[in-house]
Amino acid sequence: MFGVQDALAAPAQTTQPDAFVIHRLNSKWITGRWDRTLLRDIGVQALLLLVVAGLAVLIYPFALRDAVDEIRMQFMNRQTTTGDVVDYQTSRCGKNNRSTCYSITYSYYVNDQRYTRTDTVDFSTYNTYTAEPRVPVTYALEDPSAAHLGSVGFQSQRIALGATFVALALVLVVVPSFVPIMDWFKTRRYRRNGQLITGRVVQAYGAYTGRGKYRRFIATVHYAFATPQGRTIEASKSRRRSDLGRRALPEPGTPCAVLYVNDADHLLL
Repeated sequence: MFGVQDALAAPAQTTQPDAFVIHRLNSKWITGRWDRTLLRDIGVQALLLLVVAGLAVLIYPFALRDAVDEIRMQFMNRQTTTGDVVDYQTSRCGKNNRSTCYSITYSYYVNDQRYTRTDTVDFSTYNTYTAEPRVPVTYALEDPSAAHLGSVGFQSQRIALGATFVALALVLVVVPSFVPIMDWFKTRRYRRNGQLITGRVVQAYGAYTGRGKYRRFIATVHYAFATPQGRTIEASKSRRRSDLGRRALPEPGTPCAVLYVNDADHLLL
């Protein structure tokens, strides 16, 4: 059976195609190829982000633009003029088309140039301005195309819809990426201060935790490696790896890579 002492007999190689990598972002560096499950997960997150962006365009086509323009206008000089209502629309929107969205198309002139915008508005604003052929329009002096209906002032409702989609994108994409990104920075620090050592897996096992959508597979790897000074160190690392719940865990003796700084500070890659 493979034991701790066998780690001393492991050949000192910097990269090995058959090495086990617990942090998948390091797979290209250690094995020479990207982990397929990592590429799949990145693809899924990218697809989710595209879906969110597509929903934003299809369901609330002007909401994101309105939110960005409203924020930009707070840092610009603004002026109010009078514009004309060109058109107004209502449409079904939201989840399962259970809501009603309102929008107003209006035009205004700045320095003899005509600008036309369509803004998503709430029910009260819709009723107010559709009854009047002439409407107040506030625009940014530095960029007259950035404007909103009404007087000078911050219109928080214009940001609400855009913020909803940004929050959804954060939940679907940014939050799941937080831990891998932190791991990447941690690995960079170890690469600057340490050296790469080949170790061996002593034992590996895993178990599922949680229920339903919170069900996760936690893999635990016990490993051993020889330090540059000839000492043998045995340690363990646990990490959430749902992909390993459907694959065989590494056998004892499987090579692994360790970034070694000192006996108390080392990282299994």
